[in-house]
Amino acid sequence: PPPRAPHLPFHTHAHSAERTMGFLQLIASTMMLISSIVSTANSSWDLTRVGPRLLVGSYSGAVAPLPVLRDEGVSLIVSLGHDFVPVHHSHISYCAVPVRDAPDEQLAVLLPGLLRLMRSTNGTVLVHCDQGRSRSAALALAYLMVDSHIREAGALRYLTSLRPSVRPNAGFRRQLADLEPTLSQGVLPDGPVPPCASVDAPLTVVSLAKLAYALFVRGSAVEPAVRWLRHATAAP
Repeated sequence: PPPRAPHLPFHTHAHSAERTMGFLQLIASTMMLISSIVSTANSSWDLTRVGPRLLVGSYSGAVAPLPVLRDEGVSLIVSLGHDFVPVHHSHISYCAVPVRDAPDEQLAVLLPGLLRLMRSTNGTVLVHCDQGRSRSAALALAYLMVDSHIREAGALRYLTSLRPSVRPNAGFRRQLADLEPTLSQGVLPDGPVPPCASVDAPLTVVSLAKLAYALFVRGSAVEPAVRWLRHATAAP
């Protein structure tokens, strides 16, 4: 029979775990140092107020320091996409919906429930995706259509005047046009509120990369991000 692999003693696994945690702590310290340098040069956050109770932004805006979000009155963050780290989950409610930025994505199915959730929330709602251009813009357009009783084209002109970078993909625009007769009258079609993902989502390479980008490029909420990182990598 083939030789059996040697059994590693328990203390070897423990030492390996200690080395891993030490490496993660080194990463966290480096993140804090770099972000503190970047934040001194970049004090603006990717957040655009498009209504009395609505903000649109990128993920970099969603991880802005908590005082910034509190000054804006944010009480709910709606994340449209995948692998977003909810760094402020101890203070702000989150609803994470896995939506692709693709023309064939059926965003219209999610809109009624999301709009009900947003309109029932006290305080300001921050809607974000990766760049704040397509998915979050489409949801913001639907909100503006219902809240202001305006057509999709008018809502897009208004939103673009405030946030010129918005570019909802063609599929999202077609779906909004199909819903225009009801949304522009302030009527929401039937639909359940989408289930909100747990804030204890597993750490992935993609989520860590997105968080690092937001912290390094924008200079963001380092301390809560580090706390989340330590929580996500802690032994069960």
